[in-house]
Amino acid sequence: MRTSPAASRLDRGGLGLLVGVVVVTGTAAAGLAVDALWRRGSAAELVVAAVVGCVGAVVVATLASHRRAVERGLLRSVETDSLTGMLNRQSLVMRAAELELDDGYAVMVVDLDRFKAVNDTYGHRAGDEVLVEIAGRFRRIADEMGSPLTGRLGGDEFVFLLGPADKVQARRLGRALRESLDPPVSVGGRPLRVRASVGYAIGQAGHTFDDLLLEADIAVHQAKESGRDQMVEFGARLRRDILKALPQALDSGEIVCRFQPQIDIETGAVVGLEALARWVTDDGVIPAGELIDTLEWLGETHRLLEAVVEAVARAAHDLGDLYQGRFWINLSAADIGPADAAGRLLEVLSRSGLDADRLGIEVTESLPILDLAHARRVLGDLRSAGYGVAVDDFGTANTPLLYLTALPVDLVKLDRSLVVDPDSRPENMAMLRAMREVSRSLDLDVVVEGVETRRQVELLRELDLRIAQGYVFARPMSPTDLHRYLRERQVGQTGAPSSSQLAR
Repeated sequence: MRTSPAASRLDRGGLGLLVGVVVVTGTAAAGLAVDALWRRGSAAELVVAAVVGCVGAVVVATLASHRRAVERGLLRSVETDSLTGMLNRQSLVMRAAELELDDGYAVMVVDLDRFKAVNDTYGHRAGDEVLVEIAGRFRRIADEMGSPLTGRLGGDEFVFLLGPADKVQARRLGRALRESLDPPVSVGGRPLRVRASVGYAIGQAGHTFDDLLLEADIAVHQAKESGRDQMVEFGARLRRDILKALPQALDSGEIVCRFQPQIDIETGAVVGLEALARWVTDDGVIPAGELIDTLEWLGETHRLLEAVVEAVARAAHDLGDLYQGRFWINLSAADIGPADAAGRLLEVLSRSGLDADRLGIEVTESLPILDLAHARRVLGDLRSAGYGVAVDDFGTANTPLLYLTALPVDLVKLDRSLVVDPDSRPENMAMLRAMREVSRSLDLDVVVEGVETRRQVELLRELDLRIAQGYVFARPMSPTDLHRYLRERQVGQTGAPSSSQLAR
C-alpha cells in the first residue's frame, strides 16, 4: 500500500507515542486523528504495528480496567469544553446542522468585558473559577428560555441558539444573561463584578449556523466599540457598514501588518517572524482572527493576503541584513479552498520577490471545513516550491492530530492554552512532553505560542522546546518598531536573552 509522505516519516516509536497520547489524554483532537488514520488503510497497518510493538500489554490492560471510564471521557472531550462542561464549538456546529435551522432562529454571542484583567490580577486559576461560575448562571438562564444549544466558543466567549425567535425574544434572552451577572462573583473572598457585551443575529432564508455565528461575533465587536456592556443586533445597517468599510480599509491602508518574533530561548536569536494583519479604526484595533473571519464572509481574503505579502516584502527589504530568516503568513480556508488555489497562491507569494525559503504559510483553525485531500495537494505544491508550511493553534479542538500526518507540514505551533499556569496543570505538561516526542518522530519543528512569563520560558527549557513566541519577548510590532527591536538585539546580544530582553 502507498503511504503519504508524512505517514512514511513515522517510525514505530512515534506512532506508539501518538496512540499513547490518545489513551492517556482522551482529547478530541487525538481521537479524531487516530480514527481517521485507522480508516486509511496504509496508516492503519502502521498504527497496528505501533500498538503491538510499543504500547502492547500496557494499553490493553489500561483499556480493560478503565474501558467504560475512558469511553465516557472520550465522548465528553469530543463534545464539551473541558472547563465548563458546555458544548464546544465543534459540537455546536454539528448539532446545529442536525436541527436543520430555518428562518427565525437567533444566534447570540456573549463576550465578557475586560476579562483579561481578571487573569492578570488574580491569576488564571481564579479566572477559570469565575468562568465556571458564570457558565453555570448562563446555563440556567438558557434552560429557562428554552435555548436548544448553548456552549463556550473559548476564552470568555459564550454562544446561545434560540428559536424560532424574533427580535423581542432574542433581546429578552440577552437581558436575562446580562442580569445574571449582577450578583458579584467571589474571587479569593472578594466580590468581583463582571459585565458583558452581547451580539446577536436572526436567521433569514439561506442562513447557516456559521453565518449567524459570524454575524453575532461582528455585532459583539460593535457592542464593545460602542462602550462595552451593550447589546447589538446584526442588522441590515451594520451589514451595509461593513460591506462598505472593509474594502475602503483595504484601499486606504487602514489594514496594516504587525510582526511578532519567534525566539530560540537558548541563544536569544530571532528565528522567525509572524506577519499579523490588523484593522486600525478610529475606535480601536480589530485583531487578525476577527478580521479574517469577516473577510471570509465578504469573500475578500485574497485581497488581505495580497496586502500582507506586499507588507512582508517591504519589511524584508527595509530590514536587510538585520533579518534573513523566514516570514510566516496566515492563510484561511477561503485561500486554500478554490480548485486553482495552488496556482493563485504561488503567484501571489512570488510577487514578494523573496526566495521561497524566506516565506512560510500557517494553516488557520478554519481548515477543517476543507477536503483534506485537496488541502494536501495545495499545501504540497507550496512546499514543493520551497515555501514552509505550518499548522497553527495545535492543541485546540479545531486542529486534529491528523493534520500532522495527513498534510505536508514543516512546523507545528502549539496553542497558548498549553502553557497557561503550567505548575498547576499537569495534563498540559504531559501534552507538551508528548508533542515534543511526536514532533521529533515526524521531523517537525515546534513553536510554542503565548509565552508570557519567565517561568514559562524556564519550563520550555526544561522540556527542551527551544522556540517560543509571545509577549515575554515582544508584542506584535510595526515595521519601524521591529527594525529598532532587531537593531537593539544585534547590538546587545551576548547569548541567551537577559531579563531585560525577556521583559520587552
